[in-house]
Amino acid sequence: MSDGPDALNDEQARHAAKLFYDHLSAAAWEGGRKPAAERVATVVGALQEQAVGQDGAVLKGLTAPTPAGLAAQAALARIVLTQALASPATAPAAQEAVAGALQPNMGPALEYGSMIVAMLLSTTKIDHGADGWHVHLGGGAADIVAALRVPELLDKLPAVLKALPADILARLA
Repeated sequence: MSDGPDALNDEQARHAAKLFYDHLSAAAWEGGRKPAAERVATVVGALQEQAVGQDGAVLKGLTAPTPAGLAAQAALARIVLTQALASPATAPAAQEAVAGALQPNMGPALEYGSMIVAMLLSTTKIDHGADGWHVHLGGGAADIVAALRVPELLDKLPAVLKALPADILARLA
């Protein structure tokens, strides 16, 4: 699809992830409660403080406003939007976000890192089986966006980070 997430440049992709959050109704979130943008930043800040070792370094790299961090954020934003487009519950918001990001944006470039990481964690389908976590990036979109609860996210964070495409991790190395 020519007007999908892959058609967005990096700045547009990052902006589209924020627009997706803005357009996503509370009904799409677990429990019908959409967290405030300030809460999203607080959750990701807590994850950064509590993540250990390599996970903490990757998370900090993903939220850094460095060229590598911004490129990784754009790649993550495309994953989130692709997942969202695959879900009947979130596709309308994702379509609006992509269309909005393609429009001229005269506003300043904003810091979207925390929002993109939070949207990745809340839209990635994660199953726990007898042999460990199974992470479905891009192809396993859930119809309900998971709540942003730090203890659960800390438990799942290593599996999600290990499932990231190698090119994203290579940008941060």
